[in-house]
Amino acid sequence: MLHNVFVLLLKDVGAVSGEFSGDGTGYAVSVENHYCTGLQKYGKKFVHFFSLIDLSSGMYVGCGMSKVSELEAFKKALAMLRHLGIAIKFLRLDKYFSTRYVIKLFERSTALYLIPKKSIRRIGVWASILAKLASFG
Repeated sequence: MLHNVFVLLLKDVGAVSGEFSGDGTGYAVSVENHYCTGLQKYGKKFVHFFSLIDLSSGMYVGCGMSKVSELEAFKKALAMLRHLGIAIKFLRLDKYFSTRYVIKLFERSTALYLIPKKSIRRIGVWASILAKLASFG
């Protein structure tokens, strides 16, 4: 029902800008575990949630939930956008999503702003990714 209200709001407000930011988090399903300190953040103890926000309107335009991982929740949020026919001009994501796999999910026309991981040791691994990002300009 909330999804239907969301679609009606989009039609009323007009097209979204295509400029998005996204972030995910996890929630412990019991008070015995805490998401920040839990070593094992997968399985039955945690639920992962990812949301995409349109930067112009401030509206949530996509969301996903998964018991498997934050990446699965991210893919569900993207599927929601694509189902609604919303084009992505650019997307800002945190360091968890700065992988080749995530970059390959998008068309060349989509600009991605990614925060590199702290564990980057060799630029050689990132050379192809940086070249792809530079080609967007």
